[in-house]
Amino acid sequence: MKVVSAELKAIRYNGVDVKVHNGLMGILVSMDKQNITFDDLTNHDVYTKVILLTRKCCSCSPTLIMESGVKEDDDKEILELIDRILELIGDDIKEAFEKEKR
Repeated sequence: MKVVSAELKAIRYNGVDVKVHNGLMGILVSMDKQNITFDDLTNHDVYTKVILLTRKCCSCSPTLIMESGVKEDDDKEILELIDRILELIGDDIKEAFEKEKR
């Protein structure tokens, strides 16, 4: 999946939400795990959902397009997506995890 830009939306106790843009549409990537750490992301040890945010006139309709553990091809693409996110904003995510620990 092509990723042009990424923005950290939230770090939760059980996950990380990142909004990515592929040059055409916004996509929300939700990476979940109990007591998640930055190492879980780098080791791909997270349950991931990729949600397309399709726009209609004045509203946004979320559509699940990929999910961990459903298709082998999707799993490979999710691993590449996580790597690209970490390449773009890995330092920001790591810094946010460190702030959460304080």
